[in-house]
Amino acid sequence: MKLRVLMAIGLGCMLIVSCGPVKMPVTHTYTLSLAPEKHARKRAMPYTLLISKPGAAAGYKTTEMYYLKKPYMLEPFAKNAWESPPPNMLYPILVKRFQDSRAFRAVSSSPYADKTDYRLDTQLLELYQNFMTNPSHLKFKAKVAVTRVRDNHVMASRMITVDIPCSQNNPYGGVTAANQAVARFVEETLDFVIKEVQSERGGSHS
Repeated sequence: MKLRVLMAIGLGCMLIVSCGPVKMPVTHTYTLSLAPEKHARKRAMPYTLLISKPGAAAGYKTTEMYYLKKPYMLEPFAKNAWESPPPNMLYPILVKRFQDSRAFRAVSSSPYADKTDYRLDTQLLELYQNFMTNPSHLKFKAKVAVTRVRDNHVMASRMITVDIPCSQNNPYGGVTAANQAVARFVEETLDFVIKEVQSERGGSHS
């Protein structure tokens, strides 16, 4: 009798576990990238810049792709995900664009690099597809700050928000818009850093 009771309890536990939520396997992964930039500055400023690894708000340190259908309720897509956490993909994009711009004498991404004049810090705050509008919109928001390394003085900080309408109301439409948002964010960040350094140095370099 005891054996039958134990078997029944075990079977019941198995049924409860099997009826629990099942995580769907990811079938599509996406990347963030940047199209080749056409122009570079004619003459580099005689300063060096360190670009630190971007930070991220809670939820954006994973590969999950988020969407919004109800106010205040972000949910991850079931079968779609980023290839790598967004801050990780954003890092080489920022570094390459700043290097290609030739605005600085040198741009480094290594925290162990020789002493630099300035440092760019970024933090990803929002990246999601908003389905409460039609067409859906991609929301990108990040904070950027420029620091003078010599005395660790934060010269300026800025919130950059980009809102891009999606060409399709599906995850791929959000990915396409996300890449457009990243391109705009990188350009605004580049302009912001250049202007702050020029202002701090009391002149412009073209």
